[in-house]
Amino acid sequence: MKARIQAGLQLKSASAEIHDLYNYAPCGYLSVDATTALININQTLLDWLGYQPSEVIGKLKYPDLLSEQSRSEFRTRFKFEIDEYQTKGFVNGLEFEFMRKDKSVF
Repeated sequence: MKARIQAGLQLKSASAEIHDLYNYAPCGYLSVDATTALININQTLLDWLGYQPSEVIGKLKYPDLLSEQSRSEFRTRFKFEIDEYQTKGFVNGLEFEFMRKDKSVF
């Protein structure tokens, strides 16, 4: 029983460490579902954008975070690269401008 308790504590500690690494990484991360709705976003990207998690998770889609020009480019380019995404699970070479909550662009 003691070994089980110790393993549980180690698992909890490792989980917290992974959570902190994700949330406070020096780069922004986000995850979307099949409709591009935001299902997770790290604190770094939230800080850059000026949002709280409750304002974006499950409420915004990825294109909602983009500048108008990037939103149009996203829709056009992603249609052509969706096959690569479905095959490999990722797409390389897509760069977009984000729009902060205050409407400034970066």
